[in-house]
Amino acid sequence: MMTLIDIQSLILENDEAKLNEYYKRGYDNLKELNKRSNQISLFLLLLIGFCFFSSSIKDISIMGFSIHGQAAITTVAPVLISYFLLEWCLIATRRRDLIVILKQVGFVLFKIKPTVRDLEALTFNAHSINMLPFSLFIELLSISKKSIFGAIMFLLIPIVIFMLFVSVIGYSAWLSFHVNGINAVTIICNSVAAFCSIYIGYFYYNDIVTVRSNLATDSLLIKSDEMSKNYLSMFNDKTLIE
Repeated sequence: MMTLIDIQSLILENDEAKLNEYYKRGYDNLKELNKRSNQISLFLLLLIGFCFFSSSIKDISIMGFSIHGQAAITTVAPVLISYFLLEWCLIATRRRDLIVILKQVGFVLFKIKPTVRDLEALTFNAHSINMLPFSLFIELLSISKKSIFGAIMFLLIPIVIFMLFVSVIGYSAWLSFHVNGINAVTIICNSVAAFCSIYIGYFYYNDIVTVRSNLATDSLLIKSDEMSKNYLSMFNDKTLIE
C-alpha cells in the first residue's frame, strides 16, 4: 500500500491529463478485480458445497468414461480451494491498494477539498464512497467508524476469515485422504494445497508488516500540522496539477 508521501509525489509529478488517465485505468482495473473476486467467491462456495456433500454425488460420465463423483471431487477440492483462496487474497490486497490511491487522486481531479481526517487511508467520506465502484471493504469500514460495536465487528472479520480458511482447507484435505486413501494423486494434490496455504500465510504476514509501517508513516504526516497542511495544499492550489 502506498504512503501519502508516495501519493503526493505521484500527484505533483503529473499534470491533470495524466492523473485523469491514471484514475481511469485504476478505476477500470478495480471494476475488473471486483468482478473476478465475485466470480471466485461464487466458485469457492459451490466447490465447498460439493465437497461437504460429496457423498451424495454419484458417478460422472464424461465422453464415455465413468468417474466416481465423490473420489474426483474430494481429490481435487483441496488444491482448487487453496489456489483460489490464494488468488482471492491477492486480488483483495490489490483492490485495497487501488482504493486507497484512487481516493486521493479523485479528490484532486474532482476538486474535492478533503479534511485532515480524510487523509487516513482507511477513512472514507461520502465523496470518496460515491466516486469509486461498490466495495464491501469500503461499506464495512464506513459502518465500523460509527460505533464501537461496528469497529469490533470489523476487526473480527480477518480472524473469522482466517479460521474459515484453515477449517475449509483442513477439512477438504482430511476428506480427500479419508475417501481416497493415501496414494500418489492425493499426496500431490494436498502438497500443492499445503504450498498455497503456506504462501497465503507468508504473503499476509509481509503485507501486514508493510501496511503497519506505511500507516505509521501516514500517521506522522497527519499528526504534524505543517506536513498535513502542505499535503492538503495540493487540493486547494489548482496550479500544482497543471
